[in-house]
Amino acid sequence: MEENVAAEIKRFLSIGKLPGKFKSNKWNFIAMAGKYNLNKKQMLVQDNRPVVTKNMEQKIYSSLHLQSGRTATWNRIKAR
Repeated sequence: MEENVAAEIKRFLSIGKLPGKFKSNKWNFIAMAGKYNLNKKQMLVQDNRPVVTKNMEQKIYSSLHLQSGRTATWNRIKAR
């Protein structure tokens, strides 16, 4: 998920303020935000799993896949 979209959803869920601009429209944003929740640490989660933003992907991948031979997996993740 893009960092700015995650921040807008988090702000909407915590204080109920809608962003000034929408990618499509207000109702689609509200429906998308309804799929997410904030946990006790105020982190954005979906189905009790933390939401990973684009700038966190490489760091998480590197910390979980320390073995060699994982480049094909990373290339598949980036292609999504």
